[in-house]
Amino acid sequence: MRWICSLNSSEKTLEELKPLIQEAYEYAKEKFKNLKSLRTNIDECTKREVLV
Repeated sequence: MRWICSLNSSEKTLEELKPLIQEAYEYAKEKFKNLKSLRTNIDECTKREVLV
């Protein structure tokens, strides 16, 4: 895991960080989507096992 700390950022620093923040946000969304999909698949398999 990586992180950035910027205290009292200047406008220039904030503009430089925006692409990194956006990239991290997109990565987190994709990771959550994949985790949610995996949990759904596990739930479906569990339901099938119970029904069988």
